[in-house]
Amino acid sequence: MTVMTPSRTVETTTTSGTGTMSLAGAVAGYETFRTNVADGGKVYYAIEDGNNWEYGLGTVTYATPDTLSRDTVLGSSNADAKISLSGGSATVFADVPGQRGFQHVWDFDGDTGIQVEEGTDDDTIRFDTGGTQRMAINPSGDRVAIGNGATWTEGVLQINPGAAGTVTANTAGDIAVFETSGTDGISLLCPDAQDANIYWGSPSNNANVLIRGGYNGGAPFLQVSLTTTSYVFDAANSHATAPDGQRIIFGSASPDNNTKKFLDCVDSTTTRCIIYSDGDLQNHDNSYGGISDRRLKQDIILANSQWDDVIKLARLVSKYRFISDVAANENAIIHIGLIAQDVLNISPGLVSMGGDGYYALQYSILYMKGFKALGETMERVETLEEKVARLEKEVAVLKAAA
Repeated sequence: MTVMTPSRTVETTTTSGTGTMSLAGAVAGYETFRTNVADGGKVYYAIEDGNNWEYGLGTVTYATPDTLSRDTVLGSSNADAKISLSGGSATVFADVPGQRGFQHVWDFDGDTGIQVEEGTDDDTIRFDTGGTQRMAINPSGDRVAIGNGATWTEGVLQINPGAAGTVTANTAGDIAVFETSGTDGISLLCPDAQDANIYWGSPSNNANVLIRGGYNGGAPFLQVSLTTTSYVFDAANSHATAPDGQRIIFGSASPDNNTKKFLDCVDSTTTRCIIYSDGDLQNHDNSYGGISDRRLKQDIILANSQWDDVIKLARLVSKYRFISDVAANENAIIHIGLIAQDVLNISPGLVSMGGDGYYALQYSILYMKGFKALGETMERVETLEEKVARLEKEVAVLKAAA
């Protein structure tokens, strides 16, 4: 709302009572409200009617005659209420309210408004409500802080409804910093049928990164896309001793089947890799590999015989079901494999303790042990075949001599 404070604007009125005043024309040497205020414009006014007076905010209306409404009274000789005009010739003029009405821009109790400089050359604009600073603009005009006791220590735009303790922004040059002491964050809302978009980019490519969120057929979604050859998502954990990576969580028990997915890797032509909700992994080429370049390895020696271990482990292959699967579905599928505690007594190097406190079995190493044992089996078979062939020749010689 724009409020006019025109100079040398004085008229008379013969209106009586406390209602809208009809303006009767300019006092000699002054101008009318119509001359300086637009139709429907707001203006600070003052009235003098004998010993009675009033000042406040009103609205000028072009008419015959023009009128001035008394919308908000800021002060008066009638205990700050509207005075009742006598009907004689009263004076109405444009005015600038004094300390009580104008120090904080329409503040009636002195605790809300705009402050320009709290001291010499402070050069700061502050916005207060309820006696507390809520927003500030720094002297150079390039930083804005919003929040209780707001200052611009952590970004060009800093919003902090509550301090976040020892948490601080990356640098004071950040574009925006949002800080809170509770669980609230940032909400970007859109109508149910629409999408909300956030663009990250550079001046040369302001649409380089797009983050979209919204509803697709009523289902919420989040989409991140790039137009460069870089990774779409790159997560880094800089913890020096025990960093973790990414985690994907279902809010409740995931289906123990292949109806839902933890991860779906798809290009423009086909599905390349899937991790299903039951942990199954599939890929397009049925290829699972490990880094094996000799230049990356040391202490290379041939492995010992795995014959005895594999024989013992083969005798322990069991069928079982997971307790959590049965709890969710009494017809849960049956698995086949080994039990980690049994393997500990035979080949403890195959067993590891997970971060959740449960044992895990390194099947990839177990398969290599089996591959080694298979090679040993083939060597034994070849040796036996050679012996059989030699014995058959000896038998043939004996038969011929008989």
